[in-house]
Amino acid sequence: MTAHGRLIGAWTTALVAGWLAVALLGGPVATAADDLGAALHPATPVTEAIARTSAATIIRLQYQELTALEPTVTHATDFGGDRWVLVYARSNPVSGVRVSIDTVRGVVRLTNFP
Repeated sequence: MTAHGRLIGAWTTALVAGWLAVALLGGPVATAADDLGAALHPATPVTEAIARTSAATIIRLQYQELTALEPTVTHATDFGGDRWVLVYARSNPVSGVRVSIDTVRGVVRLTNFP
């Protein structure tokens, strides 16, 4: 085999090994910004499980001091729209975050209270 043939063989092997490594490793690891973006724009229709997951991610990334709290979950219908309302609140001092997620559009609204 000539030097040219060995060079082509080595190049082909390296190329196949590189593509195989990319295929086996999969996609890139999600960053905190990716996780927050997904939580702020949940898949519709929003179920209670999706609402809980989205709210928990938002609290974990933006309100770390509230992560130990269990939210109060309410399904509300007003002004012709359904939404999930999750409230993370602590009593001393009174403070928290209200996460409201529209079930049809997936719109997330955050409200802080002192």
